[in-house]
Amino acid sequence: MGLLTQRSSRTVRFFFSQCPKYLFTSCLVMVLVTQSVTTFMSSKRKMECALLLVLVFQSTAHVSIYRHRIRVPLVVKNLALASRMLGRIGYFANVRRRVIAQVCRSIFYMVFLVTLRLTSDNMHLLGATCERSQTCFTTGYMAGLVAPVVMLVLLTSFVSFYSNVCAILKYLFGQLVEELQKSDIEEEYLRLLHIYREIINVMSIVEEHFSFPVCATMLTTMGGLFRTSYVVMFQADMDYPKYFYSLITGFAYGYSLFILIVRASEANRYAEMARDAVVRLPGVLPKHYRQLKLAIRKEFKGKTVLTFWRIYVIDRSMLLSALGTLATYGILVATLGNVQS
Repeated sequence: MGLLTQRSSRTVRFFFSQCPKYLFTSCLVMVLVTQSVTTFMSSKRKMECALLLVLVFQSTAHVSIYRHRIRVPLVVKNLALASRMLGRIGYFANVRRRVIAQVCRSIFYMVFLVTLRLTSDNMHLLGATCERSQTCFTTGYMAGLVAPVVMLVLLTSFVSFYSNVCAILKYLFGQLVEELQKSDIEEEYLRLLHIYREIINVMSIVEEHFSFPVCATMLTTMGGLFRTSYVVMFQADMDYPKYFYSLITGFAYGYSLFILIVRASEANRYAEMARDAVVRLPGVLPKHYRQLKLAIRKEFKGKTVLTFWRIYVIDRSMLLSALGTLATYGILVATLGNVQS
């Protein structure tokens, strides 16, 4: 009896531990299937197709993150180790509190968006209409309530993780540069090189396993920002709840795009500063010139940067490129609409 009780208790604990994951996956699949049906049935297929692409991009990012989920605690552990080695563990604790505050804001944001959806007269996700089927109407309405929660969980969780990792990397690189620029580093240079190696290893893990989710998330934010801007400017039959819903959703997409690019570009900039300081060490310490030169050539020869799916190094100029792309497509869509009308 005791063995059966232990097995049953383990089964119950396993079920409740895995239940949120399966529930969220079911909601994600439901939203994707419903949006696919809505896109096929709706008279406004262009707008619905844009939303479907946004959902697909974010879902692929979620799948990629789930595959590499074991790397998340490894990154956090190594960042905490590097912070402790530099004597800056207090900053790491502040980041934890900041993440908790971001989670609380996201929960409030989700409740607010769902409330706007419930008070909207159209009762469709961002103006979706399904005139051909009452079933499509019902499922579209349910998906319209679930979609904000699913999208916010997917978007804010990864953006919060990636942006805070980039912020910690920037801070650690900055502190390391300050240590390397001190005049009395002859007794500390081996320790500082070891710390630099640890930080670079973390950056390499982030780049190797999370560059594709960054790409998918940026495409998601650009697609979502374009669609919400189009809805706000060109859809005339919106009520006020839906109008504010679109504005707030567009702000969320824009903020996510901004914070991803800015934080990653700052991490890259400070990584370059730290690398330059390390490369200059042989000249600063001529007594250890040969030893340092060999160590740098062996371990720090290549550059480690954060990229857009290993295609493009993330820097602030990507913000202007993204805005230019959105403006170009906006002009193109407006021109095609005028020609068709």
